[in-house]
Amino acid sequence: MTQNPNPDGQTSTPTTKPCATCKEILPLESFSPSPRMALGRHSYCKPCNAAWRRKDYLANIEVHKARNRASSRRNYDLERHRGWYLKSKYGITRDQYDAMLESQGGGCAICGANAPGGKGDWHVDHEHNAKKRVRGLLCAGCNVGIGHLGDDPERLVLAAQYLLSFTSVLETAS
Repeated sequence: MTQNPNPDGQTSTPTTKPCATCKEILPLESFSPSPRMALGRHSYCKPCNAAWRRKDYLANIEVHKARNRASSRRNYDLERHRGWYLKSKYGITRDQYDAMLESQGGGCAICGANAPGGKGDWHVDHEHNAKKRVRGLLCAGCNVGIGHLGDDPERLVLAAQYLLSFTSVLETAS
């Protein structure tokens, strides 16, 4: 750091510096930290730096978008994201998820299907009033079915009775 001598001969660190763009003398806090620069701060104040970055982004928008897309693809880890999602939404780890699936015989907890259906992994069935209480892993069809019935066991029984009443009518008709 550059230090200035005081009238009494001691050295002190300056608390202000001029911006290289707008030439205003501003407190050091108005400049972003940079260990390689004099006084450990950038040459341009934060507002001037933001204006320059915005102007550069707009002038080279396709280059910036391509760089961001490439960085996103390079840094995205599906397994790590899935682990984070399970922990943050349901309070379980990926290992707990895998153990739950294994304890269910590798399939849906309701129908036993061996494929999750839908767009991806098994659906984590949980109580909606107690977000972190997980009941099991379901296929897409069973998850949608109990979801539409409002997770209400009585409605599920009534729906089953309804379906069974038509099954017996069909069997007697044939």
